[in-house]
Amino acid sequence: MITDHYSLVELVLGIGFTLWGVSSLFNKNILKSHIHLFLSDEETHETISYLVTTMFLILGAIIISVHNDWYVGLSLITTIIGWALVIKCFLWLSFRKFLKPTVKNMKNILLSKWMHLGYSSALVILGLATLWNHVYLSV
Repeated sequence: MITDHYSLVELVLGIGFTLWGVSSLFNKNILKSHIHLFLSDEETHETISYLVTTMFLILGAIIISVHNDWYVGLSLITTIIGWALVIKCFLWLSFRKFLKPTVKNMKNILLSKWMHLGYSSALVILGLATLWNHVYLSV
């Protein structure tokens, strides 16, 4: 049984990243649809993009408020993920007008087969490492 928030954050991130990575490996349209959503100029897509970014900003804030552990080890991954989410989402919400052209220029790279494979594999590896750390620390 999970007794503290620290363990809960690691468990949820581990399961979430692993499942997200595996589903992305089997469905390459997931990454493509995310990129198209964030680069779209349609008002509906832009609203959804802001909503999704705000949700990830809140998730990152929850992670760093509960799991701000800077000791060297696998738990550091969770802390870095939390801070990366907060910084990325803040930049995207605050400076979207300036970042959008840069992302559009990188669109072909972001949609390449190797990027998809690397992105999906990294999510699976991060998820499994976080789960392994959660199980290792809880024993």
